[in-house]
This record gives sequence, C-alpha cells and structure tokens, in this order.
Amino acid sequence: MAQLIPNVFSSYALTTQEEEQGQILTAIQKMVLQNKLSTIAEEKLHLTYSAAEPLRYAQQEAELTGQLGILQWLLDTSNQVEESIATKLKAVQEASKNPE
Repeated sequence: MAQLIPNVFSSYALTTQEEEQGQILTAIQKMVLQNKLSTIAEEKLHLTYSAAEPLRYAQQEAELTGQLGILQWLLDTSNQVEESIATKLKAVQEASKNPE
C-alpha cells in the first residue's frame, strides 16, 4: 500500500506494481488527453508574435510547450508500461507452454 512521504511536495512510496498501475491510462483518459494535446498544439500554431510584446509571446509559447510535453509524457508513459506488461505476460505464457 502506498505510503505518504512527509515532505514539502507530498510524494508517495509506491511498489513497482503500484507505480505501473498508476501510469496506465484508460482508453477514455487517453482520448481526453489526446484531445487536449491537439487543442493546445492548435493554439500554439496560432500564436502571433508582437514586436510590442515579445516577452508575452515567449511566455505563452513556453507555457504551451510545457503543456504539450507533459501530456505527451503521460500518453507515452502509459503506452510504454502497457507494452512492458504485455511483454512480461507473453514471456510467462511462453514459459508455461514450454516448461524445461
């Protein structure tokens, strides 16, 4: 069971299995995140630079880039964990078919 680690940012001590389970997204969660990613990417494409406010453009671009990065990381991590679990499961199934 996850245990709260007392610190400023609230983190948890998780087992490997808990960590894996927590990183797997449902199909609907993936769809929602993909829609968000798409919306933010479109927003980034439509940013316009203003010579009068160059810092504002830079801040908006940086914020959108960060949002895209974290959404992509969440989707990629979920897919990687799913692939890892599928590979482990396949290995176990193969081992049970061919006991030595």
